[in-house]
Amino acid sequence: MLTHIQIASAKPSAKPFNLSDSQGLFLTVRPNGSKLWRLSYRYLGRRLCAAC
Repeated sequence: MLTHIQIASAKPSAKPFNLSDSQGLFLTVRPNGSKLWRLSYRYLGRRLCAAC
């Protein structure tokens, strides 16, 4: 699981990157500095992602 320190210290880079938390939850850090929580899940055997 991600800690508050890991989330706060995640600095933007040239490309967006993800930090995994647990059970499909991950944090996307964008080049402009925004941090977005997203959820990846499966429905009828297909991998989907909320808000992707």
